[in-house]
Amino acid sequence: MDVSITEATKEEYNRDLRDCDDETGEESDNALHNESWRLSIKLENMVEHQTPEEILGASSCDVVRNSLCKIRGVDKHGRPVMYIKGSSLNSKKLMELVDLERYSLYHAWLREVMVRTVVKQFPQLEPPYFTCVLDLSQVVLAQASRSFYDIVKVIVDIDQHHFPGVIGSMFIVNTPSFFPMIWNVVKKLLTPQIENKIRISSDTSVLLNKMTADHLPSDMSGGAAPLDWDELDSIFISKYSEDRVFVVDTTTSDHYCLPPYIRCLLQSPDDENLRRLLEHHIEALRNESERLERYGLLQRHGLRKILKYSCVTLEQPTAAQHSILKCSLQASIKELEDEIADAQEECTSNEKAVQFARNYMEINVREEKDKLEDDIKNLESDIETLQSAILNSFGKDGLKQLYEKKSTFLEKDYFIM
Repeated sequence: MDVSITEATKEEYNRDLRDCDDETGEESDNALHNESWRLSIKLENMVEHQTPEEILGASSCDVVRNSLCKIRGVDKHGRPVMYIKGSSLNSKKLMELVDLERYSLYHAWLREVMVRTVVKQFPQLEPPYFTCVLDLSQVVLAQASRSFYDIVKVIVDIDQHHFPGVIGSMFIVNTPSFFPMIWNVVKKLLTPQIENKIRISSDTSVLLNKMTADHLPSDMSGGAAPLDWDELDSIFISKYSEDRVFVVDTTTSDHYCLPPYIRCLLQSPDDENLRRLLEHHIEALRNESERLERYGLLQRHGLRKILKYSCVTLEQPTAAQHSILKCSLQASIKELEDEIADAQEECTSNEKAVQFARNYMEINVREEKDKLEDDIKNLESDIETLQSAILNSFGKDGLKQLYEKKSTFLEKDYFIM
């Protein structure tokens, strides 16, 4: 089989594979391997010509009901959010409906459809394309069967090696008490790069760091409508169509970088109030960006002081002291890296907010100026029309007589002050 690929195809796959943090020079090999895999499973043909039922050999609705997913809203960076209902996963029922090979083909088809749809609907986005939320509320230990781990292994293998740029962040929320036991098995399947994308929490408060409350469903402690799990998303059960789009809040998704109290004014703007609020928000964003930069510098300085002190006091450290020092430094470095990454994401969001606010203000001022100029032209035209009408009605002599009568009338003392 000929698996040669063009430079354009290499560039396309390099963009999606760069999230793997591979060493320089290996990207083309990864692209070649990925293209070979795509050809071997005939992915292009599946997407273009086959329905999910044909791929699965079973009802796509039945399969999805036993592993519920939904794509709703966007996060603070404009990425669509995929929600997974962990309690719906019935691996035993899934394996009765479809075998692992067909399920792996369906999962590859789904990831390709998701990428094509998001690229078309959000052309400004760069990989990674999605934020993922796995809700483990009401999950029971009995779900973690042998077939469960087999399905997880298939999903992880495809996502890590063939679609690494699809999921940017994953939040596992509402974790039960027995979750660490399951996680210790699952994380052995993950690469360090994928594991670093995952955040685990026993509640949903962590989601507010990534998403605004008005995009977060109410069953996830947000202010948007709750997820309707009875309604299946068409993207998971229907043949691929270029016209399909993800369900996002179109009234606010273009302004996700602005806070809700400003976004609400965009529906019926009060010009002066809006301008003042936007200017205040720009200043607040600048101050926050400066604070984050100062915080990062202080953290780096503190880490250097710890390292310097440790080297001085432990000139001849024992093995135990050396191990404690190493663990302490690794933990400090990991914590600092996470804080810096969050700060960089927030700064990027702030920059977008500032740019949007500036553009909106410029457009608003320009529209007001154009409207004022049009009003002046209309007023001048009305004056000319009125002058012409008066002149046509009275003539020059009539106007002169009318003016003389008016002057005589005003000279007489008809008014008692």
